[in-house]
Amino acid sequence: MQMMSLPSASSLSHRWEPIVSLGCIPEGVMCFSCFVSSNGIVLPPPADSTGVWMPPSINYMNMVDSLHNVGGLLNKYDVRRNIELIRTLYPEVENIAFISDNTYGGISLQALVREEMENYPDLNLVLVDSRDGDEASHAAYASLPPRSAVMLGTWRVGSDGEYLMQRSLNDLVQLNPRLPVFSITQTGIGDVAVGGFVPNYENGANVIAAQIKEYYKTGSMEGAHFHLSDGGYVFDSRKLKELKIAEYALPKGSVIEDTVAAKLSKYSHYIELLVVGIVLLVLLLIFVAFQPQTRNLLANSLTSLACGFQVEAFRKIHGNSIATTMCIGNFRAGLHALGEYWFSRKRSDRNKALTYFIVIAFFALGAVLGSRLIARMGQWAILCSSALLAACFLLMFIQTEEEKRDAL
Repeated sequence: MQMMSLPSASSLSHRWEPIVSLGCIPEGVMCFSCFVSSNGIVLPPPADSTGVWMPPSINYMNMVDSLHNVGGLLNKYDVRRNIELIRTLYPEVENIAFISDNTYGGISLQALVREEMENYPDLNLVLVDSRDGDEASHAAYASLPPRSAVMLGTWRVGSDGEYLMQRSLNDLVQLNPRLPVFSITQTGIGDVAVGGFVPNYENGANVIAAQIKEYYKTGSMEGAHFHLSDGGYVFDSRKLKELKIAEYALPKGSVIEDTVAAKLSKYSHYIELLVVGIVLLVLLLIFVAFQPQTRNLLANSLTSLACGFQVEAFRKIHGNSIATTMCIGNFRAGLHALGEYWFSRKRSDRNKALTYFIVIAFFALGAVLGSRLIARMGQWAILCSSALLAACFLLMFIQTEEEKRDAL
């Protein structure tokens, strides 16, 4: 019986690598690749050496003869074009730092970069590897000298095998914020990376579908083959301005993305709902302030409704879930993050704990000020809450307008 394997991005580590490491596809098994890199490494690694394992890079295109019954799309990561891009924009660069993580993709990309860097003996390669641990990788990045540039591969999994925090890449880059960061995978573009030569991940479905259709139609693999994805130069307009890189200095055909405008457009519906919610919240509290004492039930009910709006409107700070109408959950989360930092010494855990304790401090300050205002103003003190919420609304509006101007 014939089988067909269709590896996806999520199943890559369970299917593609063991098959390639065997050196050939088992007889009778048809394998069509999807979202697979053209470069890789052979598994398994030597025992107890994952943290320092430096395997050579392999090119799947050179293994076509041994990998029978294969077809589909391979994504090519062009390290040379990114190095040449860096040298064009920063002619005085002496050091190239490469960021990678504790995944098959990260290790294989690092192997590819090490291989390609042998063609540039005048450049010093510095590896920022999550397998070395948080402290070592942060120290390596922070100590990079001025004439350095950064290439970004992947940054998802740490040395302990756990997923890294959402903002951990940003925290890492902020240790040396003046260095330009380029991406060879599209990771970080729209956040910390200015751009780079990256694969086009969206143009292979028709290629794979055509090969699978042909196989089912004819029962032959003659029409199946590896197809390399296209690539191109992609840049973030905001980061170009921040680094003062002129558009005319970019390679011909470069795509400049307005990432800020794209994000505002993508989440415009949610922003509109948030604005409506805050306006209703302010109006509700103003309405409650003018209710007589005989309508306490109505006033308390409307205040509870306003609290519900507030809970949903302000749910996260820097990716951390918070509560703005109560304190116990924040206190528990803050202590948990503090405990994690005590044992791990990770900067991300420290920042998370600080975020929660700052929120708790302002919550306590609000309780103290609220009691003083109630003693002086009575029920009219609730208008102060309305004023603070209105100020939050204006701050959000001002920030959005500034982001729009920066994107122009």
